[in-house]
Amino acid sequence: MKRAPASSIALLDEAGAIAARAASGTDERPANPRSSRRDRSLWALGASLLLGLLLRWQYWSLTRVIGTDGAWYATLGVNLLHGRGYTDATGAVNVFFPPLYPVGVGLASFVVRDPEAAGRLVSLLAGLTLVGVVFALARLAFDRRVAAGAAFLAALLPTLANNSVLVLSDRLYTCCLYAALLAGVLAWRAAGPRRLAWHALTGAFLAATALARPEGYLHAAAWVAWLVAQHGAAGRRGDLRRPLGGALLVAALAYVVVLSPYLVFLRHETGAWRLTTKTATNVVVAYRGAAADEHNRYSLNAAGTAEGGFEANHDSLLAELRRAPLGFAKHYRTELQTESTMLFDQLTPALLLLVPLGLFALPWPTPRRPACAALLLPLLQLGFLPLFPIEPRYLLAVLPATLIFAAAGALALAER
Repeated sequence: MKRAPASSIALLDEAGAIAARAASGTDERPANPRSSRRDRSLWALGASLLLGLLLRWQYWSLTRVIGTDGAWYATLGVNLLHGRGYTDATGAVNVFFPPLYPVGVGLASFVVRDPEAAGRLVSLLAGLTLVGVVFALARLAFDRRVAAGAAFLAALLPTLANNSVLVLSDRLYTCCLYAALLAGVLAWRAAGPRRLAWHALTGAFLAATALARPEGYLHAAAWVAWLVAQHGAAGRRGDLRRPLGGALLVAALAYVVVLSPYLVFLRHETGAWRLTTKTATNVVVAYRGAAADEHNRYSLNAAGTAEGGFEANHDSLLAELRRAPLGFAKHYRTELQTESTMLFDQLTPALLLLVPLGLFALPWPTPRRPACAALLLPLLQLGFLPLFPIEPRYLLAVLPATLIFAAAGALALAER
Protein backbone atom coordinates (compact mmCIF):
# COMPACT_ATOMS: atom_id res chain seq x y z
CA MET A 1 0.00 0.00 0.00
CA LYS A 2 1.30 3.47 -0.93
CA ARG A 3 2.24 5.70 1.94
CA ALA A 4 0.84 9.25 1.95
CA PRO A 5 3.44 11.99 1.52
CA ALA A 6 4.63 13.72 4.70
CA SER A 7 3.20 17.04 3.51
CA SER A 8 -0.27 15.47 3.14
CA ILE A 9 -0.05 13.97 6.64
CA ALA A 10 0.90 17.40 8.03
CA LEU A 11 -2.07 19.01 6.29
CA LEU A 12 -4.43 16.32 7.64
CA ASP A 13 -3.08 16.84 11.15
CA GLU A 14 -3.60 20.59 10.88
CA ALA A 15 -7.15 20.08 9.57
CA GLY A 16 -7.85 17.72 12.46
CA ALA A 17 -6.58 20.24 14.97
CA ILE A 18 -8.80 22.97 13.48
CA ALA A 19 -11.82 20.66 13.61
CA ALA A 20 -11.10 19.77 17.24
CA ARG A 21 -10.87 23.44 18.23
CA ALA A 22 -14.12 24.18 16.38
CA ALA A 23 -15.88 21.31 18.15
CA SER A 24 -14.73 22.53 21.54
CA GLY A 25 -15.90 26.07 20.78
CA THR A 26 -12.42 27.64 20.79
CA ASP A 27 -11.20 28.26 17.29
CA GLU A 28 -7.89 29.82 18.41
CA ARG A 29 -4.51 28.77 17.14
CA PRO A 30 -1.85 27.85 19.67
CA ALA A 31 0.62 30.54 20.50
CA ASN A 32 3.59 30.74 18.15
CA PRO A 33 6.76 30.14 20.20
CA ARG A 34 8.83 32.04 17.64
CA SER A 35 6.58 35.08 18.00
CA SER A 36 6.85 34.82 21.79
CA ARG A 37 10.65 34.72 21.66
CA ARG A 38 10.67 37.66 19.24
CA ASP A 39 8.45 39.66 21.58
CA ARG A 40 10.75 38.93 24.52
CA SER A 41 13.83 39.99 22.58
CA LEU A 42 12.15 43.25 21.53
CA TRP A 43 11.17 43.88 25.13
CA ALA A 44 14.83 43.34 26.04
CA LEU A 45 15.87 45.88 23.40
CA GLY A 46 13.33 48.40 24.70
CA ALA A 47 14.50 47.88 28.28
CA SER A 48 18.12 48.31 27.17
CA LEU A 49 17.34 51.61 25.46
CA LEU A 50 15.44 52.88 28.49
CA LEU A 51 18.19 51.92 30.94
CA GLY A 52 20.81 53.32 28.57
CA LEU A 53 18.94 56.61 28.37
CA LEU A 54 18.65 56.85 32.16
CA LEU A 55 22.35 56.12 32.65
CA ARG A 56 23.37 58.64 30.00
CA TRP A 57 21.10 61.25 31.52
CA GLN A 58 22.91 60.73 34.80
CA TYR A 59 26.28 61.22 33.09
CA TRP A 60 24.89 64.30 31.34
CA SER A 61 24.01 65.88 34.68
CA LEU A 62 27.45 65.07 36.13
CA THR A 63 29.59 66.26 33.20
CA ARG A 64 30.26 69.98 33.50
CA VAL A 65 33.38 70.63 31.41
CA ILE A 66 33.72 70.71 27.62
CA GLY A 67 37.12 69.63 26.26
CA THR A 68 39.32 71.50 23.82
CA ASP A 69 38.31 69.37 20.83
CA GLY A 70 34.66 69.73 21.83
CA ALA A 71 34.94 73.52 21.73
CA TRP A 72 36.40 73.30 18.23
CA TYR A 73 33.64 70.96 17.05
CA ALA A 74 30.90 73.18 18.45
CA THR A 75 32.36 76.37 16.99
CA LEU A 76 32.92 74.84 13.55
CA GLY A 77 29.41 73.40 13.38
CA VAL A 78 27.63 76.55 14.49
CA ASN A 79 29.69 78.75 12.13
CA LEU A 80 29.11 76.44 9.17
CA LEU A 81 25.36 76.08 9.60
CA HIS A 82 24.89 79.78 10.34
CA GLY A 83 26.55 81.04 7.19
CA ARG A 84 30.08 81.78 8.41
CA GLY A 85 31.79 78.89 6.63
CA TYR A 86 33.85 76.06 8.09
CA THR A 87 35.78 78.48 10.30
CA ASP A 88 37.05 78.55 13.86
CA ALA A 89 36.67 81.24 16.52
CA THR A 90 39.30 83.44 14.81
CA GLY A 91 37.60 83.24 11.41
CA ALA A 92 40.27 80.93 9.92
CA VAL A 93 39.19 78.08 7.67
CA ASN A 94 39.67 74.72 9.37
CA VAL A 95 41.03 71.70 7.49
CA PHE A 96 41.99 69.62 10.52
CA PHE A 97 38.69 68.30 11.87
CA PRO A 98 36.51 66.14 9.57
CA PRO A 99 33.09 67.75 9.10
CA LEU A 100 30.43 65.15 9.92
CA TYR A 101 30.21 65.72 13.67
CA PRO A 102 30.41 69.53 13.41
CA VAL A 103 27.63 69.44 10.81
CA GLY A 104 25.53 67.39 13.24
CA VAL A 105 26.23 69.90 16.01
CA GLY A 106 25.27 72.75 13.70
CA LEU A 107 21.99 71.10 12.78
CA ALA A 108 21.20 70.37 16.42
CA SER A 109 21.93 74.00 17.29
CA PHE A 110 18.76 75.00 15.46
CA VAL A 111 16.84 73.00 18.07
CA VAL A 112 19.10 73.49 21.10
CA ARG A 113 20.53 76.99 21.19
CA ASP A 114 23.50 76.14 23.39
CA PRO A 115 26.28 74.71 21.12
CA GLU A 116 27.61 72.46 23.89
CA ALA A 117 24.15 70.99 24.54
CA ALA A 118 23.74 70.53 20.78
CA GLY A 119 26.97 68.55 20.63
CA ARG A 120 25.91 66.42 23.56
CA LEU A 121 22.55 65.76 21.95
CA VAL A 122 24.21 64.47 18.76
CA SER A 123 26.43 62.14 20.82
CA LEU A 124 23.46 60.97 22.90
CA LEU A 125 21.35 60.10 19.85
CA ALA A 126 24.29 58.32 18.22
CA GLY A 127 24.96 56.36 21.43
CA LEU A 128 21.36 55.19 21.76
CA THR A 129 21.17 54.33 18.06
CA LEU A 130 24.30 52.23 18.49
CA VAL A 131 22.48 50.07 21.07
CA GLY A 132 19.86 49.14 18.46
CA VAL A 133 22.51 48.51 15.80
CA VAL A 134 24.45 46.24 18.17
CA PHE A 135 21.24 44.32 18.88
CA ALA A 136 20.58 43.82 15.15
CA LEU A 137 24.15 42.74 14.37
CA ALA A 138 24.24 40.29 17.28
CA ARG A 139 20.89 38.88 16.13
CA LEU A 140 22.26 38.28 12.64
CA ALA A 141 25.54 36.80 13.90
CA PHE A 142 24.18 34.63 16.73
CA ASP A 143 20.62 34.60 18.09
CA ARG A 144 18.09 36.61 20.10
CA ARG A 145 19.62 35.70 23.45
CA VAL A 146 23.02 37.03 22.44
CA ALA A 147 21.35 40.09 20.89
CA ALA A 148 19.54 40.89 24.15
CA GLY A 149 22.71 40.44 26.20
CA ALA A 150 24.81 42.55 23.82
CA ALA A 151 22.19 45.33 23.84
CA PHE A 152 22.22 45.45 27.65
CA LEU A 153 26.04 45.56 27.69
CA ALA A 154 26.17 48.31 25.05
CA ALA A 155 23.57 50.32 26.96
CA LEU A 156 25.13 49.96 30.41
CA LEU A 157 28.90 49.82 29.86
CA PRO A 158 30.11 52.96 31.68
CA THR A 159 32.72 53.88 29.05
CA LEU A 160 30.15 53.92 26.25
CA ALA A 161 27.56 55.70 28.37
CA ASN A 162 29.94 58.43 29.49
CA ASN A 163 31.23 59.12 25.98
CA SER A 164 27.64 59.38 24.72
CA VAL A 165 27.22 62.76 26.44
CA LEU A 166 30.56 64.35 25.48
CA VAL A 167 31.08 66.85 22.68
CA LEU A 168 33.34 64.51 20.71
CA SER A 169 33.07 62.74 17.37
CA ASP A 170 33.82 59.23 18.64
CA ARG A 171 30.25 58.16 19.33
CA LEU A 172 28.96 59.31 15.93
CA TYR A 173 31.96 57.66 14.26
CA THR A 174 31.29 54.35 16.02
CA CYS A 175 27.59 54.47 15.20
CA CYS A 176 28.30 55.06 11.49
CA LEU A 177 30.85 52.24 11.45
CA TYR A 178 28.48 49.64 12.89
CA ALA A 179 25.60 50.91 10.76
CA ALA A 180 27.83 50.29 7.72
CA LEU A 181 28.55 46.75 8.95
CA LEU A 182 24.84 46.11 9.49
CA ALA A 183 23.95 47.43 6.03
CA GLY A 184 26.73 45.31 4.51
CA VAL A 185 25.50 42.12 6.16
CA LEU A 186 21.90 42.87 5.13
CA ALA A 187 23.09 43.51 1.57
CA TRP A 188 24.74 40.10 1.57
CA ARG A 189 21.54 38.43 2.75
CA ALA A 190 19.15 40.37 0.50
CA ALA A 191 18.06 39.53 -3.02
CA GLY A 192 17.11 41.53 -6.09
CA PRO A 193 16.98 45.35 -6.07
CA ARG A 194 17.03 45.42 -2.27
CA ARG A 195 20.56 44.03 -2.34
CA LEU A 196 21.83 46.95 -4.41
CA ALA A 197 19.99 49.42 -2.17
CA TRP A 198 21.69 47.95 0.90
CA HIS A 199 25.08 48.08 -0.85
CA ALA A 200 24.51 51.75 -1.64
CA LEU A 201 23.63 52.37 2.01
CA THR A 202 26.80 50.53 3.05
CA GLY A 203 28.92 52.80 0.86
CA ALA A 204 27.19 55.89 2.24
CA PHE A 205 27.75 54.84 5.86
CA LEU A 206 31.40 53.98 5.17
CA ALA A 207 31.88 57.47 3.72
CA ALA A 208 30.17 58.95 6.78
CA THR A 209 32.60 57.00 8.94
CA ALA A 210 35.53 58.65 7.15
CA LEU A 211 33.84 62.04 7.48
CA ALA A 212 33.64 61.52 11.25
CA ARG A 213 37.22 60.33 11.82
CA PRO A 214 40.04 59.64 9.31
CA GLU A 215 40.38 56.04 10.54
CA GLY A 216 37.17 55.43 8.64
CA TYR A 217 39.12 55.13 5.39
CA LEU A 218 40.66 51.90 6.68
CA HIS A 219 37.25 50.38 7.33
CA ALA A 220 36.23 50.93 3.71
CA ALA A 221 39.23 48.87 2.60
CA ALA A 222 38.46 46.22 5.22
CA TRP A 223 34.85 45.98 4.04
CA VAL A 224 35.96 45.46 0.42
CA ALA A 225 38.23 42.62 1.60
CA TRP A 226 35.34 41.13 3.59
CA LEU A 227 33.01 41.29 0.60
CA VAL A 228 35.56 39.66 -1.72
CA ALA A 229 36.15 36.92 0.87
CA GLN A 230 32.42 36.23 1.20
CA HIS A 231 32.02 36.01 -2.57
CA GLY A 232 34.95 33.61 -2.74
CA ALA A 233 33.43 31.40 -0.05
CA ALA A 234 30.04 31.48 -1.76
CA GLY A 235 31.65 30.55 -5.07
CA ARG A 236 33.32 27.54 -3.51
CA ARG A 237 29.89 26.42 -2.28
CA GLY A 238 28.48 26.86 -5.80
CA ASP A 239 26.39 29.91 -4.84
CA LEU A 240 26.97 32.43 -7.61
CA ARG A 241 23.77 34.45 -7.25
CA ARG A 242 25.52 37.58 -5.94
CA PRO A 243 27.59 39.41 -8.59
CA LEU A 244 30.63 41.03 -7.00
CA GLY A 245 31.18 43.75 -9.60
CA GLY A 246 27.72 45.26 -9.27
CA ALA A 247 27.94 45.33 -5.48
CA LEU A 248 31.32 47.08 -5.50
CA LEU A 249 30.22 49.55 -8.16
CA VAL A 250 27.05 50.61 -6.35
CA ALA A 251 28.84 50.91 -2.99
CA ALA A 252 31.73 52.84 -4.56
CA LEU A 253 29.36 55.30 -6.25
CA ALA A 254 27.55 55.99 -2.99
CA TYR A 255 30.89 56.31 -1.19
CA VAL A 256 32.24 58.87 -3.67
CA VAL A 257 29.00 60.88 -3.79
CA VAL A 258 28.96 61.31 -0.01
CA LEU A 259 32.70 61.89 0.40
CA SER A 260 33.55 64.03 -2.64
CA PRO A 261 32.35 67.43 -1.32
CA TYR A 262 34.82 67.20 1.56
CA LEU A 263 37.68 66.14 -0.74
CA VAL A 264 36.95 69.05 -3.07
CA PHE A 265 36.94 71.37 -0.04
CA LEU A 266 40.37 70.08 1.06
CA ARG A 267 41.69 70.50 -2.48
CA HIS A 268 40.46 74.08 -2.58
CA GLU A 269 41.91 75.04 0.79
CA THR A 270 45.24 73.19 0.73
CA GLY A 271 46.03 73.19 -2.98
CA ALA A 272 46.47 69.40 -3.14
CA TRP A 273 44.28 66.32 -3.29
CA ARG A 274 44.34 64.59 0.09
CA LEU A 275 42.07 62.44 2.22
CA THR A 276 42.88 64.15 5.52
CA THR A 277 45.28 66.66 7.03
CA LYS A 278 45.34 65.11 10.50
CA THR A 279 48.02 62.51 9.77
CA ALA A 280 50.89 64.99 9.56
CA THR A 281 50.12 66.58 12.93
CA ASN A 282 49.59 63.20 14.59
CA VAL A 283 52.95 62.03 13.25
CA VAL A 284 54.65 65.12 14.65
CA VAL A 285 53.06 64.66 18.08
CA ALA A 286 53.71 60.91 18.17
CA TYR A 287 57.35 60.89 17.16
CA ARG A 288 58.68 64.35 18.02
CA GLY A 289 56.83 65.22 21.18
CA ALA A 290 53.94 67.49 22.04
CA ALA A 291 56.20 70.56 21.92
CA ALA A 292 56.48 70.18 18.14
CA ASP A 293 52.70 70.53 17.92
CA GLU A 294 52.97 74.18 18.96
CA HIS A 295 53.66 75.00 15.30
CA ASN A 296 50.58 73.10 14.11
CA ARG A 297 47.66 75.04 15.45
CA TYR A 298 44.85 73.23 13.68
CA SER A 299 43.55 75.76 11.17
CA LEU A 300 45.97 78.62 11.90
CA ASN A 301 49.14 79.54 10.07
CA ALA A 302 52.10 81.32 11.66
CA ALA A 303 50.27 84.65 11.59
CA GLY A 304 47.16 83.10 13.09
CA THR A 305 44.82 84.57 10.50
CA ALA A 306 45.00 82.81 7.12
CA GLU A 307 43.48 79.60 5.84
CA GLY A 308 44.34 76.17 7.15
CA GLY A 309 47.46 74.08 6.73
CA PHE A 310 50.37 72.80 8.77
CA GLU A 311 54.09 73.30 8.73
CA ALA A 312 54.37 69.52 8.98
CA ASN A 313 52.28 68.68 5.93
CA HIS A 314 55.27 66.96 4.37
CA ASP A 315 55.58 64.54 7.29
CA SER A 316 54.24 61.01 6.97
CA LEU A 317 54.55 57.63 8.61
CA LEU A 318 56.79 56.41 5.80
CA ALA A 319 59.08 59.41 6.22
CA GLU A 320 59.28 58.76 9.95
CA LEU A 321 60.00 55.07 9.35
CA ARG A 322 62.87 55.95 7.01
CA ARG A 323 64.21 58.61 9.38
CA ALA A 324 64.27 56.51 12.57
CA PRO A 325 63.16 52.88 12.14
CA LEU A 326 64.20 51.85 15.66
CA GLY A 327 62.36 54.79 17.20
CA PHE A 328 59.33 53.92 15.10
CA ALA A 329 59.34 50.31 16.38
CA LYS A 330 59.88 51.43 19.97
CA HIS A 331 56.97 53.84 19.77
CA TYR A 332 54.68 51.17 18.32
CA ARG A 333 55.60 48.69 21.05
CA THR A 334 55.03 51.24 23.81
CA GLU A 335 51.67 52.34 22.42
CA LEU A 336 50.62 48.71 21.93
CA GLN A 337 51.20 48.07 25.63
CA THR A 338 49.26 51.23 26.48
CA GLU A 339 46.41 50.09 24.23
CA SER A 340 46.23 46.71 25.96
CA THR A 341 46.06 48.36 29.38
CA MET A 342 43.33 50.74 28.27
CA LEU A 343 41.27 47.96 26.73
CA PHE A 344 41.61 45.94 29.93
CA ASP A 345 40.41 48.92 31.99
CA GLN A 346 37.44 49.71 29.77
CA LEU A 347 36.05 46.19 29.38
CA THR A 348 36.91 44.71 32.81
CA PRO A 349 38.58 41.27 33.14
CA ALA A 350 35.28 39.36 33.26
CA LEU A 351 34.10 40.63 29.88
CA LEU A 352 37.53 40.15 28.31
CA LEU A 353 37.58 36.52 29.43
CA LEU A 354 34.20 35.93 27.79
CA VAL A 355 35.32 37.24 24.38
CA PRO A 356 37.42 34.16 23.39
CA LEU A 357 34.49 31.92 24.37
CA GLY A 358 32.20 33.89 22.09
CA LEU A 359 34.73 33.63 19.28
CA PHE A 360 35.45 29.92 19.49
CA ALA A 361 32.99 28.08 21.76
CA LEU A 362 29.82 28.75 19.74
CA PRO A 363 29.48 27.40 16.17
CA TRP A 364 29.34 29.77 13.22
CA PRO A 365 26.67 28.24 10.94
CA THR A 366 27.12 29.00 7.25
CA PRO A 367 24.19 31.47 7.00
CA ARG A 368 25.52 33.45 9.99
CA ARG A 369 29.21 33.29 9.10
CA PRO A 370 29.29 36.57 7.12
CA ALA A 371 27.84 38.50 10.06
CA CYS A 372 30.30 36.92 12.49
CA ALA A 373 33.20 37.75 10.17
CA ALA A 374 31.96 41.33 9.79
CA LEU A 375 32.22 41.79 13.55
CA LEU A 376 35.95 41.11 13.31
CA LEU A 377 36.53 44.12 11.05
CA PRO A 378 36.45 46.80 13.80
CA LEU A 379 39.03 44.80 15.74
CA LEU A 380 41.56 45.46 12.94
CA GLN A 381 41.77 49.00 14.26
CA LEU A 382 43.70 47.67 17.26
CA GLY A 383 46.71 47.13 15.00
CA PHE A 384 46.52 50.63 13.52
CA LEU A 385 46.03 52.80 16.60
CA PRO A 386 49.51 52.26 18.15
CA LEU A 387 51.03 54.09 15.18
CA PHE A 388 49.82 57.34 16.78
CA PRO A 389 49.32 58.65 20.32
CA ILE A 390 46.52 56.65 21.97
CA GLU A 391 43.73 57.97 24.13
CA PRO A 392 41.09 55.75 25.79
CA ARG A 393 38.30 57.14 23.58
CA TYR A 394 40.06 55.87 20.45
CA LEU A 395 39.21 52.32 21.54
CA LEU A 396 35.47 52.97 21.67
CA ALA A 397 34.93 51.71 18.12
CA VAL A 398 36.28 48.30 19.17
CA LEU A 399 34.02 47.88 22.19
CA PRO A 400 30.62 47.05 20.57
CA ALA A 401 32.07 44.08 18.65
CA THR A 402 33.83 42.78 21.76
CA LEU A 403 30.59 43.15 23.74
CA ILE A 404 28.73 41.02 21.19
CA PHE A 405 31.36 38.30 21.46
CA ALA A 406 31.30 38.63 25.26
CA ALA A 407 27.52 38.11 25.26
CA ALA A 408 28.01 35.06 23.03
CA GLY A 409 30.67 33.80 25.43
CA ALA A 410 28.29 34.17 28.37
CA LEU A 411 25.71 32.10 26.48
CA ALA A 412 28.30 29.43 25.67
CA LEU A 413 29.29 29.31 29.33
CA ALA A 414 25.64 29.05 30.46
CA GLU A 415 24.98 26.15 28.08
CA ARG A 416 27.90 24.07 29.31
